[in-house]
Amino acid sequence: MIHTKTDLVADLSKGGESVLKNYLPLPDQNPHNKSIHFLTGFSAFTGILARAQKYSNDFLSGQFNIVHDMEEHNGIIYRSAFERMKKLNTDELVGDIISLKYETYSINEANNLYFQDSQSNIYLQIADLISGFVMRFWKDYKNEVREKIDLYSATMNKLTFPYEGTGTGTRFFTTNDDHIRFTTPLI
Repeated sequence: MIHTKTDLVADLSKGGESVLKNYLPLPDQNPHNKSIHFLTGFSAFTGILARAQKYSNDFLSGQFNIVHDMEEHNGIIYRSAFERMKKLNTDELVGDIISLKYETYSINEANNLYFQDSQSNIYLQIADLISGFVMRFWKDYKNEVREKIDLYSATMNKLTFPYEGTGTGTRFFTTNDDHIRFTTPLI
């Protein structure tokens, strides 16, 4: 049964554990039938999907394909989340809670998710290279390695804000204070 935001508000007034079971996602299961309570990269994955869908809706046909590096156990969970996002009207559920200016969590039914070995896909290799650069820059930033920050800031600026007003660029999962301190000098 798909629940709406109206259902959630009504049920919250009643209280009880059933609200949590009906509206919050239960932990995913790994291939060994053990619960996974926190999946590294899951928020990043769903955030990328939401931003890709918003960009595609605003500037393209609304349809896109995602190619992700092969991950045997996480891939099952990513595929399941992707399919759920295609079936649920998630934007209606979260629209009053989060800003949907640069993302939409209601994924187009025609979109596809593929998994490939990065060793045979040059685009995944490039994505790994960029990811490594961003992680190194962040580490240097947190450790206040000023000479490296100064040297690579222009490149990081382009990666963070490639197209004004589109919501594309690097997505940071960090504290709000760190995010403001980190991105303000790049603007």
